Amino acid sequence: PVTCPEAERRVWQSEVCFVGDWGPVRQGILSLLSQRVDLRIWGPWRKHLTPKDRLWSRVTDGYFTHGEMARAFSATKVAINLHSWFGYYEHGLNPRTFEAPACGAAQVCDWKEELPRHFAEGAEVVTYRTGAQLEEALHQFLKDDARRRAIAEAGRRRVLRDHTYPVRMRQMLAKVG
Repeated sequence: PVTCPEAERRVWQSEVCFVGDWGPVRQGILSLLSQRVDLRIWGPWRKHLTPKDRLWSRVTDGYFTHGEMARAFSATKVAINLHSWFGYYEHGLNPRTFEAPACGAAQVCDWKEELPRHFAEGAEVVTYRTGAQLEEALHQFLKDDARRRAIAEAGRRRVLRDHTYPVRMRQMLAKVG
């Protein structure tokens, strides 16, 4: 997690955030959610939107650095992980799967077949398969601070224990001898 001075934290904080590129499926789901939760989006989205789009005011437009991504994740209550291939493939994890919990964010992630090998569902990450399940998970997290914090802390511990570069390097070297 990144600790920011209070004035800077206000720039980054949100109840719910999404960090990543635009995609039509992402736009559709996040547009609906934006009517029901305090959502911030970080990424190059505005070239796909018009100022009349309901997401326009929710977007901090443009590419972001790793440090900016860490600030956004560190200052949010819940990070949405909505893979760009959501609805097409049930496999493949993006880096956000590990980055969000590493920064201390509670993560709500679309279900992928590899996910249970990396995180305990319901204890270290909450998953969804539909937009309605995503919305329900967000509402549950936002009204249950203790559960949200417990999952965020457990997810962070898991990342630090099993999913760092040194751990991965040891695993790779063990495989190749």
